[in-house]
Amino acid sequence: MKLTIAALSAAGMAALLASASPTTTPGAAPAPGTAENYTIDPVHSTVIFHTRHVGISEAYGRFDRISDKSELVADADPSKSSILLVVETDSVTTAAPDRDKHLRSGDFFN
Repeated sequence: MKLTIAALSAAGMAALLASASPTTTPGAAPAPGTAENYTIDPVHSTVIFHTRHVGISEAYGRFDRISDKSELVADADPSKSSILLVVETDSVTTAAPDRDKHLRSGDFFN
């Protein structure tokens, strides 16, 4: 079973932005044409996923740790915006110890 993680949804992006803190001076307006940089708050952010298993059931899981290297860059020009989300793959949990052990093996995320 290979794990496929879907792209973040618009609601997920909004949640990341809401839990992010600006790296610029609070209350200061950015200069025109510049992007706003945000650090994603690992305490108030969650990465969850689900995947189909053998086409008949779904498995859900999450990553418990998000790196403080994660950031969001918001620009008025969407093509200049970006998200860097760094998760610690050994923090994956699916509530099934044997599956978690397999996900942490070299078969995944290596």
